[in-house]
Amino acid sequence: MPDLRSDIFTCGLILSELLTGIHPYWSDDQTLYAKKVLNYEAKPLPLAGRMVAPAENAQVSLILHRCLSPDPDHRPTAAELRAVLGGTMAAAAASGSSARAAIVDKSLELQTADGRSLTIGVRTELTRSLLEKLGSDANFWDQRQCILDRNSEGQWVLVPIARTVNETLVNGATITAPVVLRDGDTIAVGRSAKGIVKMPLVARGR
Repeated sequence: MPDLRSDIFTCGLILSELLTGIHPYWSDDQTLYAKKVLNYEAKPLPLAGRMVAPAENAQVSLILHRCLSPDPDHRPTAAELRAVLGGTMAAAAASGSSARAAIVDKSLELQTADGRSLTIGVRTELTRSLLEKLGSDANFWDQRQCILDRNSEGQWVLVPIARTVNETLVNGATITAPVVLRDGDTIAVGRSAKGIVKMPLVARGR
């Protein structure tokens, strides 16, 4: 049944076309259009221009991509979307934390936009060679990009490794210190200031 989450999807479609110049799912064939939506064929796209500070292109690109998920539970809330578009990431984090708990499950699943996944159960370095099976964009990851580990409270934590070619991003923001992962967070590499996001991986507890 349609609800507010359906409106988030529609808003994501409109904003994606306005801000990137590209409709993420367009096809004259309605059957093909529906198939693209159900298969989540949309990719995080670079914005056509610069967002007005303090909003950041990479964060906006990633949250628009989340809006387009075929699974309503994976879409952001209206408060999260508004906060990212306005550049108030602290507000977005506060909103998201109440809806998305820190991941403490035994295993962590990293899922690509096209449904491929990698399950992590122990401390693991995320490297180019490890992620190659998830797609060619693994080439943008460093030989040693970051580490997935647990903290003393059993929460999954992402720890960046210094001096990598591309930045380690969580929800579009560059991280320089360990970050506790929450269900639905997006891990990627790229350049936050330039809106470059490569191979976004959605983190889920298992």
